[in-house]
Amino acid sequence: MAKYWLDPNNQHEYDGHELLNLRGSWAVTPNVTLTLVATNLMDKGYAERADYGFGSYRYFVGEPRSFVLGVSLAL
Repeated sequence: MAKYWLDPNNQHEYDGHELLNLRGSWAVTPNVTLTLVATNLMDKGYAERADYGFGSYRYFVGEPRSFVLGVSLAL
């Protein structure tokens, strides 16, 4: 995410962040598919959202590294 302004007057700025996410799938058989989703692989601290108001900054912490494994069955 690129940097952006935190307030309507464009005086306070969030530097932005870069995350490494991966997604892959594998057809084990014609009826079974495995899917893996990996987010924030570098486990970087970042703000999911940030703003500035009433004289202070607010940062909403982003998710840490996570993995999700899925299985799809076609009947």
